[in-house]
Amino acid sequence: MADKKKQVLDNDEATGLQEAEGFVDGKDEQERMDLEKSIFQGGEGNKWVKEREFFRVIFPIAEVPFLKIDDIKYEVADASERGIRLRMPDDDSPFKDDQEISGKFIFKTGEICYVKGKVLRVVPSAVVLFLTEGIPFRLLMNEQRRFISIYKHLYKKD
Repeated sequence: MADKKKQVLDNDEATGLQEAEGFVDGKDEQERMDLEKSIFQGGEGNKWVKEREFFRVIFPIAEVPFLKIDDIKYEVADASERGIRLRMPDDDSPFKDDQEISGKFIFKTGEICYVKGKVLRVVPSAVVLFLTEGIPFRLLMNEQRRFISIYKHLYKKD
């Protein structure tokens, strides 16, 4: 019984991974959207489909986490489960396109997770990383909740 339950959970995780990568039952994203348009009466498909594939946290200056690679700490501007944008203030990046990276993502709270990936692009004042082993969604949501509780006075209407 426990093995059957585990198998169902494993199947759900595999399905979630396929959906996160843009595949559902072997269909690509355009085929999925066409199917949704035919199912939903409005013809618009899912109006709730978000522009980004992954939840992204933009870090306030006072809450900047670091990505530590080879004993060098880099400031993180924003991050998602599968991507990180590093600040490069001097436009002098030690990174090259498609370079493999692995490092330790260190949150301001002291929480740590290990990430792996590659450099997607190097632009003036920033480096964008694609992660193959990314940041857990749970940690990003914890940070977002923490920011809301700390900075809630900024969102109050007068």
